[in-house]
Amino acid sequence: MAHRLLHLTAGMAQRSASGLHRFAVATAGATFVLLFLGGLVTSTGSGLAVPDWPLSFGQVFPPMVGGVLFEHGHRLAATAVGCLTVVLALWTVLGDARTSVRALGLLALLGFGLASTTGRSRWSSSCGSRS
Repeated sequence: MAHRLLHLTAGMAQRSASGLHRFAVATAGATFVLLFLGGLVTSTGSGLAVPDWPLSFGQVFPPMVGGVLFEHGHRLAATAVGCLTVVLALWTVLGDARTSVRALGLLALLGFGLASTTGRSRWSSSCGSRS
């Protein structure tokens, strides 16, 4: 009986680990898309197409014309990647016994937070002071 319970527990842990792995791969893929969208914002010169933050022209979903499509689309993708990163960090910290994996989850969260802050302060210093 104890052997069967141990086998069942190991199977559940393996399925949980594979779910975490799949979620981590999905988060990495979403991050790659975010980098691509950031390149589009830069290459189209749309970086300052939206004069306010966190909304865009005072709206959650402004008319997606011109550079607003690229800039606001990048903001939406960044929000999604931020949410995925928070879930991934919590999942690794709470659900994985390995200290190194938990540390990497927290490091990913810290890295995304720093990247978000850098992007926000770049916008603020370039555009936030004008009305």
